[in-house]
Order: sequence, then structure tokens, then C-alpha cells
Amino acid sequence: MLALWDFATPYVSVYYSDKADGELSYTWITDNRIKRGGIGPGGATGDSGHLFQKKDFFMYFQWWDNAGIRGCVNIDPQWPETTIFIDANGRMDLNAKGATDVKRFSPCPDDEEFDFLGMPKPAAL
Repeated sequence: MLALWDFATPYVSVYYSDKADGELSYTWITDNRIKRGGIGPGGATGDSGHLFQKKDFFMYFQWWDNAGIRGCVNIDPQWPETTIFIDANGRMDLNAKGATDVKRFSPCPDDEEFDFLGMPKPAAL
């Protein structure tokens, strides 16, 4: 029964380009669960959603590095898997031929610190 539950739960995978130079730090925030870690070039991470998502369900993935790249995405996971690719510059790969599920995510709400696509924040004027 437990194996069936795991199989039926939607999963989100994030892949980081093997052409990147440095590691990205990340935080997954899924309802009341928080998971932190790092992804090296060519690495991946992931987290599972909920089998029965309530209306107030939320899943955020935040990533950053020491060079000023910062991103945050609000994810609506879909079974069996939602996939996000982060390019060598630390930005979401939105290439038309890319495999990022662009219809499954949106900007994180009210988050001034993190940019939606992983773009460096402009310096204060």
C-alpha cells in the first residue's frame, strides 16, 4: 500500500546544468515541510507534492549562489512528474525545446528577495 501511495504522489524534479561552474543552494517549502541542500553542476534534487492537494496547498523552490543568482518558483505539481531545468547561469531554462514544464509554475508570492527566473537583482540606485 505504501509503495502505491509513493507511486501515485506527484513529484517535482529540478535539474542543474552540467555546464555550470558552481553549486546552487536551495530550499524546498512544501506546505509545512522544509528541505535544504545544494546542487552541484549536473546534479538534481526533487520533492513530492501531496496525493490529494487541498485548495491552499503550496510548493516553493528557492535557489541561489554566491554570485548573486537568486530565484523562487511556486510549483503546481502534476502527476507523475513536473520538471524544471536550471541553466549554467542559474536561470530557469525556458528554451522552446527545453523540457521545463512552464505551465506548472508561477512567481513566488510577495517575495522581494528572489526573482522568478533566477535573474540577478539590480543594484539599488
